[in-house]
Amino acid sequence: MNKDTLDLSRKEEFQKKFHDYLYYEKNYSGHTIICYLNDVEQFFEFLSREETGTINVALLRSYLARLQKNAYSRRTISRKISSLRTFLRLLKREGIFEEDSIFRLSTPKIEKKLPQFLYLEELTTLLDFQGLSHRDKALLETIYASGLRVHEATGLNIADIDFREGLVKIMGKGRKERIVPIGSKALEALKIYLSTRSPVLDDTAVFLNRAGSRITDRSVRRILDRAIEQVALRKKVSPRALRHSFATHLLEAGADLRSVQDLLGHASIASTQIYTHISGDRLKEIYNKAHPRA
Repeated sequence: MNKDTLDLSRKEEFQKKFHDYLYYEKNYSGHTIICYLNDVEQFFEFLSREETGTINVALLRSYLARLQKNAYSRRTISRKISSLRTFLRLLKREGIFEEDSIFRLSTPKIEKKLPQFLYLEELTTLLDFQGLSHRDKALLETIYASGLRVHEATGLNIADIDFREGLVKIMGKGRKERIVPIGSKALEALKIYLSTRSPVLDDTAVFLNRAGSRITDRSVRRILDRAIEQVALRKKVSPRALRHSFATHLLEAGADLRSVQDLLGHASIASTQIYTHISGDRLKEIYNKAHPRA
């Protein structure tokens, strides 16, 4: 078979390869993996309707037009094309597919949104709320203290925490390991939680559900939503906002960009630079409120 053609009868084999690549090599979160697999499945359905496995620029443009016709947002279309690029790049690496037309396909430009974050006073109100369970307080404190991604927090094992040195070992994207500090308040919350939790099914995991097994990324969202509702914060933010707050507060306090990049586990400093815009906006807000001639 030509190397610009996918054998549609091997679809399940290709999808299994893609899943394992995203899970074992890229260490993507469960939510991201599901999105990427669904995007690839949608592309296979398109190929089946077109009755072809041959992929070229004309076919890809037709697929892009189909996505636009279905009224997907620019952001969603951009992600679907990114998923497809990642998938075909893997097959190219495996010697299954050689055509590189996907890399010549232009995707819709999307406006970069500034990440959501909590101001320090909002975060203090949240983390100091007495109504939080030991687990929920330890979870939220840990994510903020070390700037963790949600799947890094749910994947955390007890052996990853060095209570004496105040460090935590994180397995990040692409299975890249990093070691970052964890603050005293988070360590204290973790000690209380671990000493008071019930007998467990999984004694390696840090954060567990009521059944005694490791919590999911979706559980973290529910925990944060419930906590924000309890403290009556007039914001609806995702758990990622705790990581964004971590970076923003460090930069506001004078941390250098390169250090924050290392703490976050960003491969490129460009990913970290967006937080300088947040800090700039925050400083402008403070200036406008405080300066007598602003």
